Amino acid sequence: MRADDRIRVPTLTIVPWTAGRLSFARVERSGMPGFAGFLVTALIVLQVPVAILVYFDAKRLNAKNPFVYFYGVLVPAAGFVVVPVYLSKRDELPRESADSEPVTS
Repeated sequence: MRADDRIRVPTLTIVPWTAGRLSFARVERSGMPGFAGFLVTALIVLQVPVAILVYFDAKRLNAKNPFVYFYGVLVPAAGFVVVPVYLSKRDELPRESADSEPVTS
């Protein structure tokens, strides 16, 4: 078998790196086909703003742990299932009580 006859498997590598104190993940493209690469990129580009909107909405509603809903939306591929559930249950979310104080460490 020649080297050119091998089957190439498309991969998407996520490489963690840090800039100062913030951690990021850089996506390196290595053989991702056109449509699949577009689909993955579109999901990421759509999920991040939706997650931010859900976080601010949960915070505005004074929900307990708004980051839980933010991270729930960011779960790859399953995050879009969380959005309709969040929207249907947002009036029933557990709320912060008025007498509770924020926890500081």
